Amino acid sequence: TFSFSHVHIKNDQQVPLHQQETWELAYIITGSGVRLIGDMVENFTEGEVVLLPPDIPHCWSFDKNVADENGKIENICIFFKNEFLEACKSNFPQLRNAVEKILNTKNAISFSGKSLAVLQRLMKAMSRQNEVEKLSSLILILDCISSSETVENCW
Repeated sequence: TFSFSHVHIKNDQQVPLHQQETWELAYIITGSGVRLIGDMVENFTEGEVVLLPPDIPHCWSFDKNVADENGKIENICIFFKNEFLEACKSNFPQLRNAVEKILNTKNAISFSGKSLAVLQRLMKAMSRQNEVEKLSSLILILDCISSSETVENCW
């Protein structure tokens, strides 16, 4: 299974340093600051989409001076397990190569160019979709993630 989260929160309500057994695809819509992924610390800005494999420690620390008119940051996260990917691979042969490529990803990656624009559009659309439509969008997202030209940074 997978879960979808779209939040508008105060910058200090963001989840502190953590790691989880799921994959995380994070889209920063509003806000900027400093993020920690594994042992890398770097700045981030709004618009970024990052894929984090399971069990990598991470957190985003948002600048309190960069927020919307209500003083809030906004982000979308999609969480999914390896079991979800394996089920996609075994039930949909069309996804086999895409899923294999994702499962072989060991470091966090961010996206650029056309792939970034596609991911942003699909993730925003999911906020207005029912569960079946979200699943359909996630399948398109998995295909986009697996495209070789999508990777910009590895940590």
